[in-house]
Amino acid sequence: MRFRFAPFALICALSIAGMTLAQAQPKLQPRSGGGDTKGGGGGQTQTTGGLIEKITPEGTIAALKAAGYTDLETYADNQGNKHVKGKINGNAVAIVHYCEKGECQFISFVLPLGKQSNIDINWVNSWNYDKLFGKLSQDKEGNTYFQMECYLFGGVSPAHVTSAGKLFGELIKILYDYKPG
Repeated sequence: MRFRFAPFALICALSIAGMTLAQAQPKLQPRSGGGDTKGGGGGQTQTTGGLIEKITPEGTIAALKAAGYTDLETYADNQGNKHVKGKINGNAVAIVHYCEKGECQFISFVLPLGKQSNIDINWVNSWNYDKLFGKLSQDKEGNTYFQMECYLFGGVSPAHVTSAGKLFGELIKILYDYKPG
């Protein structure tokens, strides 16, 4: 009796597994339009539906002008990578582009604050605990940095970068008024 049950159980298990594997699976559809095309103004990489997945420093400049940034220009780092610097609300900021083969899928707004006598690691941790957007950090020399990332993965509207720039400007104001609780 025991030996008859084992083959029956094996057949049932394989049947159920076969039915599960045979069920319809969602199929990812390829992007229509033959791939990315340049468009959207200002060096942004355009995809279907008016969304961008990548941005150039020149595209960032166009987006941040609309956000109220001034004195915007590109600069190159020590490895020759292009980034953007400018001002928002009188604060000098850098917009670092993280790129692969010239295609940047995310950028980071950075406000270098230098050494601040009234900001220690407890102050930094308090901000990072209390606030959702924008993070503070300190390097080994005690320089403080405020930064916020802007991701373009999966496609965003071109206005997303402009909105992120505005948000960073507002967060700087909030940072200057912040009192650890």
